[in-house]
Amino acid sequence: MRNNGERPVRVLIRRDGVDNIRMVSPVLVCAIPVQLTADPVPNAFTTGDKIVIHSSLLRMARTDAQLALVVGHKLAHVTLGHLDKQRANEFLGQASGLIIDRVLLAATVWTGGLFTRELGRAGRLAFSVDFEREADYVGAYYAARAGYDLVGAEEFWRTYSLEIPDSIRAGKTHPVTPVRFVQLQKVVAEIADKRRRNVQLIPEIRVADVDTAPMIPAEDTR
Repeated sequence: MRNNGERPVRVLIRRDGVDNIRMVSPVLVCAIPVQLTADPVPNAFTTGDKIVIHSSLLRMARTDAQLALVVGHKLAHVTLGHLDKQRANEFLGQASGLIIDRVLLAATVWTGGLFTRELGRAGRLAFSVDFEREADYVGAYYAARAGYDLVGAEEFWRTYSLEIPDSIRAGKTHPVTPVRFVQLQKVVAEIADKRRRNVQLIPEIRVADVDTAPMIPAEDTR
């Protein structure tokens, strides 16, 4: 099947001594499985080879479309290479910190690897908010292309902010929920406009600037 690609395959089925030849047409599907795990902490994450959804998110996602946005968001992290970029940024931060630690050690100042740890952490978090907004944008397209109606799906972020009030004002690694709410509104409107114009739903790797009406290019998200 792997060598045949998407071309139909002849399959011989023998049942009760009777042979039947069937033609099977392969269907291209996502290779990343989605797992649901029982956990009271609202969260979802990807390891790069799977997507894990905590059961508590089902309480917050009021519709299938809202849940599809969560899955699409995590899938976008994988397809956009965000995990690899974060690891690369962390490595660069650690390398810079290691140099500082060694210079100070040569001057008889023992840091215990402080700069290596902290600059590695800073590198891992670099562009984190940009990555999240990019994944929100592309993930919405994935959900739309899968056939989900995203009208009103931004209400997920309103529910999320009620469950986790700190998300309204704290945004060190993720955008604050009001920003995500407005961005999703704009993405849904963009998708609806493309459908009206019969334009193919292809994400343009952009994020919405909530302070202006149009969509603008994202900053460098290395």
